Amino acid sequence: MKTERIIAVLLGVVLLFSAFGGSALAALLGDVNGDGKVGAGDARTILRTAAKLEAADEATKALMDTDGDDAIKAGDARLALRMASRLKPTAEYQPKQEALQARLPKTITIYEIDYETGDWYKKETRDYTYENGYPVSIETYDFDAENGNKITFEYEFEDGVPTLRKDFDAQGVQTGAVEYNAGRVYKIDKMSGDGNSRGTQYYQFANRDDYFTFVLHENHYAPVDGNPGYTMEETDSISVVTENGLLRSTTNTGMYANWDDGTEKEWQRFSGTYAATYDANGILTQTDAYHRVGPSGTESKFELTTENGSVVEAVLLHLDYESGEWKGATKFAFEYTDTEITPARFAAMINWTLLGETNNYYFYFWY
Repeated sequence: MKTERIIAVLLGVVLLFSAFGGSALAALLGDVNGDGKVGAGDARTILRTAAKLEAADEATKALMDTDGDDAIKAGDARLALRMASRLKPTAEYQPKQEALQARLPKTITIYEIDYETGDWYKKETRDYTYENGYPVSIETYDFDAENGNKITFEYEFEDGVPTLRKDFDAQGVQTGAVEYNAGRVYKIDKMSGDGNSRGTQYYQFANRDDYFTFVLHENHYAPVDGNPGYTMEETDSISVVTENGLLRSTTNTGMYANWDDGTEKEWQRFSGTYAATYDANGILTQTDAYHRVGPSGTESKFELTTENGSVVEAVLLHLDYESGEWKGATKFAFEYTDTEITPARFAAMINWTLLGETNNYYFYFWY
């Protein structure tokens, strides 16, 4: 009998109704003690509860019900133990979740928290226009600006999928070129309007899904004000787990080298491994960092609000180290067009929005 390959798989999330504003907060199924992972102790607690040796409130029972049959029994403990052992679950234990309406966004409004008052304030809005299902412009308005900053795109298509995209800033200066292979991004060139910096990213796909497993970044910055020019290079190796064509977990590690002109290039390893988990719709639930030296654990969590099958709001949460509570840092509100897109493309759009365009894994992968 072959030994089962150990992989990190997110089994799913349950939605807990919070007393704070009635929001739905993603929690890891099977994580009874709330330490952000499923361990043997969680399985033992579930088994004791199934045997009526311990009592649990309804919220905790929801976390214990790992097979989703609304009953706490030995099978839930057995599944939790498989999760703790990082073993791939069998098909009957996959979580059930209503599929979301997958449409192109019309407007995304971004809010940030005022830490003094605890109120949300509008930071910016992004308005999208499309042709053939791909954006031809994105116009961003700061909350106090009358005029927006507009970027435009020009595409070349073959058999209904893009082969090339050119990006232009508000002055009509080309600032980027994206090359596609079979509709998938495989090379991105970015350059500044003044020509002082440029960078290239190469992507390698090593599976049958639309998710890459290797990326090479190279950026060069020209000398400025007497300072030497410098180069930044990075390689990322990414482990990808999918289900039904959607992300369930990603783990990222790699190496980088930053050096000034005239100095020797020296490679360094990432300080740790970076992981992300996703719900059954392929949308981020949390990100984690595991460092060789120093603190490790969950870096960010994400809270979704849905109405009639649509994601209408998403909140990025960070840990308040003084109170130990997860608190909202940035909020996104979504309005949609009537144009339907694939679930994978929709999930990439949400994830790109949540983590921002500087996050390499979602960069440009929904348009």
